[in-house]
Amino acid sequence: MQFVKYLQVSGWKSIVDQSLELRALNALVGPNGSGKSNLLAIFRLINELVGGRLQQHLAQLGGPIDLLHHGESQADRMELILQLSTDTGESCWRGCWIMTPQGRMLFAEEEISFCRHGHDVPYARALGTGHHESRLPEIAERGDQTARVILNLLSRSRYYNFHDASERATMRGPCFVDAHRFLFPDGRNVAALLERYRVSQPEVFERIQTAVRTAYPHIESLLLEPTTNPPRCLLLCWKRRDRSCIYGPLQLSDGALRFIALATLLLQPENELPLLIVLDEPELGLDPRATDVLSRMIAHAVQHCQILLATHSAVLIDSISPDDVVVVEDGGNGSRFQRMDAESLDHWLNRYSLEIPKPDPPNFGLV
Repeated sequence: MQFVKYLQVSGWKSIVDQSLELRALNALVGPNGSGKSNLLAIFRLINELVGGRLQQHLAQLGGPIDLLHHGESQADRMELILQLSTDTGESCWRGCWIMTPQGRMLFAEEEISFCRHGHDVPYARALGTGHHESRLPEIAERGDQTARVILNLLSRSRYYNFHDASERATMRGPCFVDAHRFLFPDGRNVAALLERYRVSQPEVFERIQTAVRTAYPHIESLLLEPTTNPPRCLLLCWKRRDRSCIYGPLQLSDGALRFIALATLLLQPENELPLLIVLDEPELGLDPRATDVLSRMIAHAVQHCQILLATHSAVLIDSISPDDVVVVEDGGNGSRFQRMDAESLDHWLNRYSLEIPKPDPPNFGLV
């Protein structure tokens, strides 16, 4: 199976200089503020980079001043190395950025390489300096096979965040019926994907629906209702088990809405799964029953793709092998990522505790 084998990051947010070998399943565990989300955000950056939207994405995040590492001194450069394993060998992409006096990021270096299994000398190519957007898509279009492979692999590594389940969340609104090629990062087209599965792959649709019923027994079925205004759009609707009326997406709880998106992502056809799925606290808003079903969906998906997630859930951690857990701590000089043996991890979890007791609330001087 193709997957991201190795990651090295320096100068990014809370990460001074850290490397991490990735497995099929990787669960980041640690206190808030330790740097879990900062590592995951690297893959959102990669999604934007391969789409030619790097500068726009960096600007939305606040620009280099907010993104480069803040330690004893402000970093002025960031470096990222991704090693990708394929059936034929090891590919690598490296990017190094510096901050300009105008407050923008540009490439000081960008390079790719490939080493075929059984060979000692890799193919390597520098992609230039001084550019603002990655030249990987351009070089791939010109026919460089290594660039094509790396671009394809990075394009199939996707960051998802279904946290926004507010009344104005895009998942609760209509989506274009033909927007069903793949699930968008915020889940806004979940209804279109479900409709495609219902029509062309009913066994997949039923697999997703069964997971939803198991996690939320009051939901009898998912219904994809067409809209007239706007036309050619669908709404994610549902039927309650003990009632005959149809409810719209606004009547779904936040947790149920997030779970439907997660089930659609993790239980989609195996040949459509991303190469790498990145999730930040997927258990957010889920009760223990739903979180247990989520753990089983993760176990199913990881047989066919790679998963990197951050979690505070004891239910999820208990379902994961200690070998697949990465402990994240603030080492005093930035984030630190490490794997532990089972005994050391057990001691660490007991010391830290995933369910930290709440402190006594302040009374603000009131009796």
